[in-house]
Amino acid sequence: MTPIEYNQEQIDSGAFSPAMIARLVQAWQSANSLEIDGKCGPATQASIQASIEGSLPLPLPPAPLYVATVTAQDTGESATVLLRVQEA
Repeated sequence: MTPIEYNQEQIDSGAFSPAMIARLVQAWQSANSLEIDGKCGPATQASIQASIEGSLPLPLPPAPLYVATVTAQDTGESATVLLRVQEA
């Protein structure tokens, strides 16, 4: 199963909800010193892309690991990323 198929299965089953995806984005933003708003705007997209390309280390705070597909608001391009959710 590909990461995208896994993500879709999780969304279909209710395991991934819009609120969970927002928390995943917030966790990424927090781990990368970005504004924490839960939206995958240009700065968050650039941070994720830089990490995928290897110019930033992937932050791995101690928390459950999730695979998420993030879609750029301006181009519609998607990337699959690994994220960990931290409880507030």
